[in-house]
Amino acid sequence: MEMIFGIYFFIMGSVVMLLSLIITFIFKRVPFYFTVIFFMLVGVICANIFGMHDGALGVAVFNGFTSLLAVGLVKLGFYAGHVAEKRMNR
Repeated sequence: MEMIFGIYFFIMGSVVMLLSLIITFIFKRVPFYFTVIFFMLVGVICANIFGMHDGALGVAVFNGFTSLLAVGLVKLGFYAGHVAEKRMNR
């Protein structure tokens, strides 16, 4: 059981981070909390599907943190590009 739980977290974290990066990069106007809350809900639903009812809250927090990290990296990249472009035009 512990092996499945560890593999589940690894795969779910990778998928959440990848999809959060793609969504944030393509749809720049979507507020970050929509993306984070969406992936938290996806985590709870998947945990219930796989029968981990007791760990649903932990999965939601893990997915929220992973999604927030990915969104933050994309927004940081956009900000760095904006600042670099602004400084080049001086």
